[in-house]
Parts: sequence; structure tokens; C-alpha cells
Amino acid sequence: MDARHLSRQTLEELRKLAVQRVQDGISPERAAQVLGFSSPCIYRWLNIYKAKGMEGLNSHPAPGKKPKLDAGQCAWLYEALLEKTPLDFGFQTMLWTRNLVKVVVEKEKGLVLHRSTTGRSLTAMGLTPQVPLRRAGERDAKAIEKWKHEEFPRLRKRARKERASLYFLDEMGIRSTESQGRTYGLKGRRPSVETTGKNFGVNVISAVSLSGDLRFMLMEKNFNSEVFLTFLEKLMSATPRKLYVVTDRHPAHQSKIVQAFLKTHQAKIELVLLPTYAPETNPDEWIWQAAKREVRKEPLVDKPDLKKKVRNIMHAIARAKDRIRKIFEASDLEYIFSIA
Repeated sequence: MDARHLSRQTLEELRKLAVQRVQDGISPERAAQVLGFSSPCIYRWLNIYKAKGMEGLNSHPAPGKKPKLDAGQCAWLYEALLEKTPLDFGFQTMLWTRNLVKVVVEKEKGLVLHRSTTGRSLTAMGLTPQVPLRRAGERDAKAIEKWKHEEFPRLRKRARKERASLYFLDEMGIRSTESQGRTYGLKGRRPSVETTGKNFGVNVISAVSLSGDLRFMLMEKNFNSEVFLTFLEKLMSATPRKLYVVTDRHPAHQSKIVQAFLKTHQAKIELVLLPTYAPETNPDEWIWQAAKREVRKEPLVDKPDLKKKVRNIMHAIARAKDRIRKIFEASDLEYIFSIA
């Protein structure tokens, strides 16, 4: 038997079985023949058993090289990568690369790591290369935290008390020049996909409720206050209860005509504005990011074709309640259901 193809657990069981058979009266040679091992193996196991008992036959982890980074150094590196940026170490970039990590470890800890060793160490820590979220430098972190932990919980409790519906609203624009998705091809020969060189687009306004209800409207012209009010009226008609609509601070959302409309219909609808530069806190932003990914998968012919695809995709998302509820599980949206 070639023991190299057996797991450590299997080998442990075979060792103990061989020793037990000998203890039951079978000769070592017969045990070796039945189990497919050589006689020297059986006698070696018997000697271990006599000296240490059955526990001596237990499997042990294979010895390996001593890790380049000890536990303390790993903890330091883990914190540095998650809590700091290369700027903190004198580099003119915000993005960590494997080579940059290697340089920082050598500079800060005096350890010279091979590039592949650096990669294995990062993987062992659960760190993988990822496309970062782009966050505006003008963001007000305190305002965002206040919204998540104070303002929105109050809003949701008020909506519950009034048995009102709560929607998050956003607008999006999809261009014909959106990059295509990926496809398979021969290595070194980039495949081509026939599409159009014309530049056209489709604008959409949508709103998603906490229960996963998605409403949307394709816009025939650019977004403005009039288009916004048209959608609000449609949303009001489709929703018998009072409406709380959470959205960003787009000028069209705060215009005089919109304020006058809201004052007239204050018993039916109330607009709540998110903190500035915080699109990730709006689940409807995530809805149309999903829609854009779907659009990019197929080539586009003309504007009617794009409108048809966008309409079909939005209808498909609206029907997929489980998919919408999954969006609310994103870490940036956990605050929405964090209150009882």
C-alpha cells in the first residue's frame, strides 16, 4: 500500500487497527499482509504502543518552516492594512499592493520577505485584493453616523407609529458607452464584441421600500423638479398609506416647487434628506448598481434597445423580492434593520 495517498486520519486508524489485531492474537506478519503494510511498519508501531500506548499512534501535524511573521507582527500588519493607508508610511498612494506591503514590513520591522511569502501571509490573514469603494473626501463622517444611529431610528419608529410606508429614492443614468462585462477567449488574444459607437443614454428614477417593493419610471428627458414631482405623484397613487421618502440632496429635491408640493401634501408625504456624499447609505443606489451590471452583459444597438433592456431588468429586479432583501444585508445598510 502506498501510504503517501492516504490522509493522516486514515493512517492513524490503520496503525491502531494493526496494533489491536496483534493484541487480539494475530501475528504481526499476518496483520501486515492483511492491511497491506510491510512488517517493519507493524513492528515499529508495536514498539510505539509499548512505550506510549494507543495515544502514541495519534497523527501529528506535519512540521513546517517557522513562519516569517510571528503572532505579534501579524497583528501589527493586520491593523496597519485595515486601519491605515500607505500615506501613513510616506508613500503617495492610498492603495495597498503586495510589493508595497513587503517594503513597509522591511522598513518598519526589519524583515525581508519574498513577494510570494508576503502574498501567502496576507491570504492567511483573510486579506485579499479588492476593488475599493470610492468615498468623497467631502464626506461628513459624524453626520453619517448620526443619521445611522440617531436620525434614521427615530424616523423608522415614527413611520411605524403612523403605519406609514418608508421608501428610499434615487435616480440613475445608463449610457451606451458603459463598459461591457467579461467573456472567455484565448489567452493573449482579447475577444471582440460587436456593439455601437453611438453615445446615448436612459435615465431612471426609482424607489425601494423596506419590504422590498420597487417602483421605477423611465425618464424621457433629463431629471428635474417636474420629473421628480411626477414620480412622487405616481408613488403616492400606488401607496394608500402616508409616505416617508428618503433621498439625497440633489437640487431638484430641494427646489421651491418641490417644497410647495410637499407643504400642500404634508399629510400624505414627507421628504427626508440623507447626509451629503453618502450614497452607500441608500439601498436604491445599490439597486441601480445591480441594474447597470446587468445592462453591461449584452451589446447595445440603439436607444430604444437600451430602454427596453433597462425596463426589462428593472421589472426583473422588482419581481425578485429575495434579491432586493439581500441588498439590505450589505454592511453599509445594516443600520436600516439594526433597531427592533
